[in-house]
Amino acid sequence: MMDYKKTVVQDAESAETYYFEDDAKRILDILNEFQERLPSLQQGEEYRAQMAEKFAKHACFLVLCLNGRKIGFSAFYANDSDTKSAFISQIAVLKEYSRRNFGGKLLDLVSSTAKARGMLWLRLEVRKDNSAARRFYEKNGFQEVSEASKDSMYLQKHI
Repeated sequence: MMDYKKTVVQDAESAETYYFEDDAKRILDILNEFQERLPSLQQGEEYRAQMAEKFAKHACFLVLCLNGRKIGFSAFYANDSDTKSAFISQIAVLKEYSRRNFGGKLLDLVSSTAKARGMLWLRLEVRKDNSAARRFYEKNGFQEVSEASKDSMYLQKHI
């Protein structure tokens, strides 16, 4: 199996690159850069540090760059061999790059990585009141599967 955490890929037709990060300090730096894009990252430095450690140890942490600048990331788990489901914990694109299909590109990269690791499904949790995110996920093939809490729902997509 390919070591995805060390892979760096250049798109031959653009200035896009992506790579997998496994260093908790560098992941924390990225989470700090993107904290304005995700409410969960606004819970403070200690929370972001805990998430960075967890992602470094257990998740795939994918970083999307354009012309050398980090413009998006996704943290996801592709290790549930029982249900063959990968779980997207976080996904974000800088505001100035939103609505330019970089989120879709990140989802495609997550999907292909999860599939290469034997997963059949992508799952995630989204807040019910986040209509923009729900539309984005639905546009990218996700369907509601169950309620996660009174405020959120699970979505999934076959890959």
